[in-house]
Amino acid sequence: YARPGRLSPLTSEAQRAHAEARVADCAARWGAGAGVTLIDRPDAAGAWDPAWLAPAAHGALHDDLTARVDPPALLAALRPACAGAGAGFADLGGFLGWSAGTAGFERGEIRAGAAILAAGTATLRLFPSLGGGPVHGQAARLRAAAPRGAPLIGATGLWITPHAGGR
Repeated sequence: YARPGRLSPLTSEAQRAHAEARVADCAARWGAGAGVTLIDRPDAAGAWDPAWLAPAAHGALHDDLTARVDPPALLAALRPACAGAGAGFADLGGFLGWSAGTAGFERGEIRAGAAILAAGTATLRLFPSLGGGPVHGQAARLRAAAPRGAPLIGATGLWITPHAGGR
């Protein structure tokens, strides 16, 4: 887990106006130190280092609220924590469906009053009534040399999440 924040390059006047309104809204909700700021130009000492991200036409929105998690590392930490609390993990294969308080899997089922399904975009195929489509997801893993603590980069159609070790 890390909380490096997010940098969103602004490519139009409309995006800039929306970002200005967001900064004002965050300041009204959480005070002047809300952690959401506009950056007009790259600054090697700040969140937007020109050595690894080119300037955007209308600046960028930076927040320090966005976090990231490394799923394999999180699962490795959750297993012993859950076991210590008396919970268990079962590898029952792929999820098949939910009906009357029972989650069905390829190799068995689990009865529960409620469940959390974290199946990525497969969730939409399993439950089409949810509607919508994927917002973030991993399409590729690249080895890149982003600066330590680099923020996530969020732009229309693009979501870059730097992880430890250049992943």
